[in-house]
Amino acid sequence: MAVAGVFLTKTLIQSRLRLTGTSSADGLAIIDDAIKMARGRLYDGLGISRVSVIKTYGQVDNPATLNELTRAKADMTEVKMVKVQLLRSMPSLFMDGAAQVRTVWNDEGISRRAGETDIAQEMRRLENEIVDAMKDLAGDADAAGTYHIETVESDTVAPLPGDTMALRI
Repeated sequence: MAVAGVFLTKTLIQSRLRLTGTSSADGLAIIDDAIKMARGRLYDGLGISRVSVIKTYGQVDNPATLNELTRAKADMTEVKMVKVQLLRSMPSLFMDGAAQVRTVWNDEGISRRAGETDIAQEMRRLENEIVDAMKDLAGDADAAGTYHIETVESDTVAPLPGDTMALRI
């Protein structure tokens, strides 16, 4: 049974992740599992009816309308979901000896000489982007055309001017 993404084919997902050279059965199995995970997450998060609506928008190279932009965002979100899953599972793939996958994946900046901290930060960044995109893709009429802005505030209060100056008498 051939595995397919929700919005993109397996070949397109592999291409966007630069993993089309993968031919090892183990490598392909891990990619298939990552695609299935993304598929389940998209259906769980959006629902069957919303996914069906987005799929009707069709893919275009240069999205310009709201529907085309929504479809492009869905495509990119699916790729990000697969990438997060692969970042979790690729080390075990390397242990299995899939040399071609190692070479191709190592060409990516995030995985070349990246430590666990770098990969964890990349996974958090992707997860944040996925969460924001899923909110947009859910089709909330109130959120259409709006921006999601988050701020990060310090726990400490900055000193007022003059508070840090020593007074000499």
